[in-house]
This record gives sequence, structure tokens and C-alpha cells, in this order.
Amino acid sequence: MMKLYFNKFSRGSRDLWMLEELGVPFECVTLDMRTGEHRDPAKNPHPLLKVPALVEDDGTVLMESHAIVVHLADRYADKGFIPPSGQRGRFYQWCFYVQVTLEPEVYAVFTQSRIPEGERQPAIAEAARAKFATLLGPVRAALADSPYLLGDSFMACDLLMAGVLIWARGLGMLEGETALLAYADRCAARPARARSLA
Repeated sequence: MMKLYFNKFSRGSRDLWMLEELGVPFECVTLDMRTGEHRDPAKNPHPLLKVPALVEDDGTVLMESHAIVVHLADRYADKGFIPPSGQRGRFYQWCFYVQVTLEPEVYAVFTQSRIPEGERQPAIAEAARAKFATLLGPVRAALADSPYLLGDSFMACDLLMAGVLIWARGLGMLEGETALLAYADRCAARPARARSLA
């Protein structure tokens, strides 16, 4: 049985959500990052002692939360969370766009909000907010005529996009973005996400 090594305050939350969407057997091993439990190599298979890590049935260890989501969607392609082979160009586009283009700006704002107030550099957060708003343009366009990025069906790329948009919403980065907020809410309302948060 697959094992997900996880903490709910990490990016591994998207992997748990994906596993719940798939409805396949797995075990979730929660590591307490406050006590440093994740740094114990006897408890954490991640080669850098971080989370998440997915250990597959054959013992293969996978890291990187986005890669885990995409791999799971492909492994269980019959579940319908990834387009057919040969038709995945836009799917991969959005998976990479979320991680490489959008998430760094959200992370910059998040980081500035977490450090002591006297050490913050407001210009960094302001620049990230402005850039993020511009980078949302292609996402707005993709959702202008369909409920999800690739049409009428929720795909793994939507799970990844929604995860970042939900994070951004919590940082006040989606103010006035009515359509994107509705999209994030639509994805967040899925029963599998509720199970992953339980």
C-alpha cells in the first residue's frame, strides 16, 4: 500500500487531496514538524528529510508535491484526472504554470507576512502582488468560458491551481477576482478536499 508522509501545513496537503480524489488505498503518515520529527531519517523517507514524500507499493520514494499529484493522475489515468496520452499539452502547461510562475509570487507574500514586522520589506510583497495579478491573466482567460481549466471536467491541474489560489486568497491576493474566487470555491467544495482536511 502507498504511504504519504505528510504534514497538513505543508504542500503535501495537495497530495492528500489527490489521493482522496482517486479513492485508492493508501496510508497517511503525519510527521510533526514543530518537534522536528520530519528530520528523523528513521521516520521520514524523503532524501532531504522534508515533506511530502510518497512511498509506492514497490518502495520507490517520490518527492515534490506537484510531481506526486501528476504522477498519481497518470498512474490512475482511468479515474479521469488527466487527459489521454498525446493530449496532455495544456494539462502540463497549467501544472508547470502553477508551480513555476504563480506559486513563487504567493510564497514571497507569505514569507513577508511571517517574518517579524520590523524585518519585513513591504516593497517585496507589493511587487509580488502586482506581478501575481498580471500573471493571473491567462488563468482568467482559460476560465472565461468553462468551469475548469480544460473544460467541463475537474482535472489534477485544477487541483494544483486551486491549491495555490486558495493560499493566495488567504493572503488577500484575489480581491476583486470574482471569477477566480468562484473557481477556487468550486474546487474547494469537492468532497475529496473535505476528506483531506478532516
